[in-house]
Amino acid sequence: LRLVRGCGGPGVLLWPWQDLQPDDLHFEAANMLAVRDIWRADPDSVFFQPQKVMTRRELAGVLSRLAQALSRKKDRADKPAAFTDVPSEDPDHDSIQSMLGLGNFGPQPSTFNPDEPVDWGTLHRWLKALDFAPDNSLNTKASALLPLTRSECVRHVWRVAKSL
Repeated sequence: LRLVRGCGGPGVLLWPWQDLQPDDLHFEAANMLAVRDIWRADPDSVFFQPQKVMTRRELAGVLSRLAQALSRKKDRADKPAAFTDVPSEDPDHDSIQSMLGLGNFGPQPSTFNPDEPVDWGTLHRWLKALDFAPDNSLNTKASALLPLTRSECVRHVWRVAKSL
């Protein structure tokens, strides 16, 4: 944390993303979540892509790893929904199922729509379902329907991780 924040100078890049600067609002969050393996970098890219809109599959993976890293394991009697559009061979199947199994998501539809973009309201609902305290700014009428970018996502997830 001290390296990322800097000591009398700019912070140090811990993860080799070429499009992050120490004065970016998401610099600390992206680096700290990456070194904790909560945020996983794309193995084929050296770019964080801060303005890229998150998909449901990406957010499920991040929140599943966050819950596991913070020991939010639950004993769930009911099995998470089996989605018709997320087959068992899908590389993100386990993280989607894990997120649902770790939280109180209630009944689910038959499809997950993994490649659909998510908004701030979705992040708010999913954090609440996982028993985290999301920032209320995520669920205001003005922001709930805004597309959730990667830079915004890491900042909110890092805020949750730091508060616990």
